[in-house]
Amino acid sequence: MNRIARARLIRGALNAVLIGLSVILVAVAALYFWFDDPVTRMPPKESIPADLPPKLAALIENLYSTDEDITFSAIWELGYSREESAPAVPFLVPFLGDNRVPVARPDFSFSLSYLHDTIWPPKAEHWVSFGTKAATFGTEAASTLSRIGPSAVEPLGTVLLRSRSPLARENAAKALVDIGRSLWAPSPFPESASERVTELLVKAFQQDAVPLAPIADGLLWSGALLPPQRLVDVMRNAEVAADPWSLAREQLLRDPRSVLPMAAARTDRDSRIRKLAVGTLHELAEACKVPAAGSGWHADDETAAPLAPGEFPLAGFVGLLKDPDPTVRCCAVYALGWWGEPSAVAPLVPALNDADSGVRLQAACWLARLGDGRGIEALAVRLHDEEPDARSAAFEVLSRLDDDRAIEPLLEAEQDPSLHWAALAALADFHRSPAVARYIAALRDPSPAARTAAHRALVLITWEDFGEDADAWAAWWQKHKTEP
Repeated sequence: MNRIARARLIRGALNAVLIGLSVILVAVAALYFWFDDPVTRMPPKESIPADLPPKLAALIENLYSTDEDITFSAIWELGYSREESAPAVPFLVPFLGDNRVPVARPDFSFSLSYLHDTIWPPKAEHWVSFGTKAATFGTEAASTLSRIGPSAVEPLGTVLLRSRSPLARENAAKALVDIGRSLWAPSPFPESASERVTELLVKAFQQDAVPLAPIADGLLWSGALLPPQRLVDVMRNAEVAADPWSLAREQLLRDPRSVLPMAAARTDRDSRIRKLAVGTLHELAEACKVPAAGSGWHADDETAAPLAPGEFPLAGFVGLLKDPDPTVRCCAVYALGWWGEPSAVAPLVPALNDADSGVRLQAACWLARLGDGRGIEALAVRLHDEEPDARSAAFEVLSRLDDDRAIEPLLEAEQDPSLHWAALAALADFHRSPAVARYIAALRDPSPAARTAAHRALVLITWEDFGEDADAWAAWWQKHKTEP
């Protein structure tokens, strides 16, 4: 082999070695980048504040121990100091992604020092183990952080949304849900803390940062407004301890677009979801059967979902109006009325002739509220309905319409002795209506019958009586028309 060939061979071998070393360095850097999660990196031991109480400082120092039992014991003990352990939060967060099981504690355990703080006077610093469920460093850290409470919310949120470790994100989600349960219920903590937990869970939900199972309960309990198409998925993954129907119904009341996926879920492969869908739709139909009771007017609520143009699936709800189940038809009418756009009027009109009286009443109420005269006419008929609930709803809805066309049916109903007081109460809500001015003008009509009718209407609406003196009524109206 001549000199030139030998040089080429040596150069090729060196290049191969250099390429191999480069690949190894890149792989090591990638592994380091993957496993060294800056979000859950352990702070240096020197960063422990010097002004901490001795016991708290000692427990934080034990988190750096090479003895797993000592470290695990410190994590546990910090949880039972609750808010007093807040300075330990940055030192607990790195354990969220730790899947190790302590050697001396392969199952669920508790410390007798906790019993000392509650019911057992003697203090012991050893462990007693029982049960069958293994606890890892990560789950124990999550439990401790949830006990510490609101001061752990932001660090947990950072892990939930930014950590590269799926295990750390999942444990952070569980801790936030546990904190949320104490915040969403009546508690001494500020409302901003519960709102922040809800915001973090919704972001994680939107970003698919964690599986649904760890956060499903939290999303429901928090009252977060969920996308309609995801509601059934959330309920499928939830393990709600209380009544799941009421939680799902609240979602439907706040955003009735969820009626569509719930109606489809009646044929779900999961019997639990089928039962939930049927029960939830039934409860919604019962809640909005009488809009005057308040639930059926949920669109006025601050919690109602704002909709951008094109976000309401009109065609889907038109199809539900033909569903054989009157419960579903009633929910569809409620959703169309809740939407409140002029396009909802045309589908609602045929529902006035529905075979189910509840659907007919619901359609009449919403059409009247949307300003359609056919709804007011249908409600005028329901003022004399045999069902007390239907009569009550008709009176209440007509009184709240702020539409002068509702006055005449109420004046006619007032002449019925059985409806007299209900009509009076409804008419009183029109005391600031522009119709008052028209009735005052009618007092100057040459027809005695017209003047008598106008006087009667004014008395019933205003609960005042100046006879047929138009000037006296005009003076009173000028003074009081702007009063609440």
